[in-house]
Amino acid sequence: MSNNLKQSFSENHQVSLFTDYLLSLLDGRRGFSHTWKARSGKNKTGFKKGFLWRCDSLTDAYEQYRWPALSPTGNLTFTLEESNRIFNYHEASIVKTLEKADTSQDDIHLLKEDILGVLRWGGVDTKPNIAKAMRADSAQLKVNLNNAVELINHGGSMSEAEFDTRYEQLDENHIRIDSGTTKIYSLICRDFIILDSRVGAALGLLVKNFCHDHDIPTETVCNDLRFSWGAASGEKGTYKIRNPNSTSSAVFQNFGRLTNKERLLQNLKASWLLSDVISKTKIPSFSSAHTAGGLRRLEAALFMIGYDVNYVNRQKQLDRNRRHHVRDIMPSAAMAFAPD
Repeated sequence: MSNNLKQSFSENHQVSLFTDYLLSLLDGRRGFSHTWKARSGKNKTGFKKGFLWRCDSLTDAYEQYRWPALSPTGNLTFTLEESNRIFNYHEASIVKTLEKADTSQDDIHLLKEDILGVLRWGGVDTKPNIAKAMRADSAQLKVNLNNAVELINHGGSMSEAEFDTRYEQLDENHIRIDSGTTKIYSLICRDFIILDSRVGAALGLLVKNFCHDHDIPTETVCNDLRFSWGAASGEKGTYKIRNPNSTSSAVFQNFGRLTNKERLLQNLKASWLLSDVISKTKIPSFSSAHTAGGLRRLEAALFMIGYDVNYVNRQKQLDRNRRHHVRDIMPSAAMAFAPD
């Protein structure tokens, strides 16, 4: 096995099997369906509260993409095509600034404004700790972004030891991966997907399904496929709608339990995985490997699936609880109507 990080990942036997599994879900050789109910209204989810969302394939999930994104003009948009137009606008502006030999203070201010625009698109601009280091109006911002892009773009061709060394040379605060920075890096890095709480949850769910279909105990799945997830906004209970684990298992950890380097490597591995799938598919709408094409569409499919990966299980548990409740009260009811 190669010492190259990307090749080592792709050549892992379980990763190879899972890549083929995702490909079979994408081209329809293997069935897949998923359902959830919107907990919030249109301005939060793109759907009316209580809307029952359902997909019958990964392609169907992509085609039913909805997200209330803010455009640079302040308009609310919902489709993937409209989101990509917002992305393209900010991407062109950010890349232009990063490529300039000399950067003025006005350029740095524009760079920061484009970053804030992406955070507004993602609905995380009001969370000051998200992408915190990228909000600074400082000339060092450009240097830090270019250093991060260099590591992300070339990390796959490095050995683990070389990657660790290069990572340690950077200020961790300026290559921090969170729900905001993953969006920024997806614009300016090569084929780097947005790995947020929803995409991570969907990957965990599909890995769990893959293990079931291949008779692999989920607890034994390789570390390369143990993608993490994050709690949905506003969740306070212990039962999380984006937790793909079964019962008390912790195969798929919450993002909060990862070091920053572990989260960065997960984001890289998820990007390599989906890129491999896209490179092998013959479906026209997914066959472009660039993030503006098929890779972004597959990411969008996972984003939609990952809104809630537990809805069906919760409904089954509620039905079981109702049946148990009926059985528990029936003897008492019978006694109440029994003759003296």
